[in-house]
This record gives sequence, C-alpha cells and structure tokens, in this order.
Amino acid sequence: MDELTNKWPELVITISGVFLGAILALWLAKWQLSRQAQEKLKEEKITLQHKYDRILIELRENRDSIKVLSEALGESSVDTTHQEWEYMISIANSLSLYLYHDLINTSLNKLLYQDIDKELYNSYKYVQELYHYVHKQAKYHFALKSIPNPRTQLNTPYKNLSKFTNTVLDHLDYSVNLLDSRVSILNDI
Repeated sequence: MDELTNKWPELVITISGVFLGAILALWLAKWQLSRQAQEKLKEEKITLQHKYDRILIELRENRDSIKVLSEALGESSVDTTHQEWEYMISIANSLSLYLYHDLINTSLNKLLYQDIDKELYNSYKYVQELYHYVHKQAKYHFALKSIPNPRTQLNTPYKNLSKFTNTVLDHLDYSVNLLDSRVSILNDI
C-alpha cells in the first residue's frame, strides 16, 4: 500500500503532462488549420481577381460585338437578305460566355459581393439570350420568306431583333461601367 501512495504524485504528474500536451497539440493543430485556411483564401482572392479581370475583357468584347450587330441592323433594311442574316448570326456566334462559366465552375463567385455577382449573372444572361434570339429571329425570317406574300409580317423578326439588341447593348454599357468601377475587388473583399 505504501508503494501505491508513493506512485500517486508520479501518476498525477503523468496525467497532467498528457493533458497539457493534448491541449498544446490541439491548439497547434487549430492554429495550423486556421493559417492554411487564410492562405487558401488569399490564393482564391488572387485567382478571383485574375478571373474577374479577364471577365471584364470578355464583357467588353461582347459589348463591342453587340455594337457591331446593332450597326449591322442599322445598315440593313426590313428586307434583309439571307447574307445579312448570316452575317448577324456570325456576329452572334462570336459572343463568348466561357470565362463567366469558368468562374461559376470554380465557385469563386461566392467570394464576390452579391451586387457584383448579380450584375455579372445578368450581363451574361442577356448575352446568352441575345445569342439565341438572333438565331431564333433568323429562322423566323427564313420561315416567313418561304410563305407566299408574307409582307405583313416579314419585318417582325428584324424589328424584334433591333429592339432587343439595343436593350442588351444598353445593359452591357451599364454593366461594364459599373464593373469597371469595381476593378480591384481584392481590396474590397
């Protein structure tokens, strides 16, 4: 029994040492995980800034293509030819959505402020809708052309496309100006 009472101080010291060691190990692990999370966030912000800069370039190029489409519509008449519609379709085919989809696929858009993310979404939604609308109106025009004496409706696809193109162009002008004013999103996040 004497032997057991003599071992109690050693047992208490051992248990205290294990307990303090476990606390220290947990604190170090938590510190390391928090530091890794900070480094990962820093890398994601840098990647996001690069993607954002490239998206702005893509949006500007889309806006320029839509300006060309608007000018082509302005130079055409109600009786647009097949070649003019093909030219407008080729302009629509030059619109790009790749970089926005790339941002969404990486889920980095969750780091953007909600208003910026919403503006990017709306801009690309309009661009995508215009792409499909050009094709739809061209098909509509070709279908009307195949009908004998469709003169009462032949100008409808042309007018619809002109109106929608100008709407999209106005929105993209607004969006690009707004997003340009927030070029350095790294400082804001």
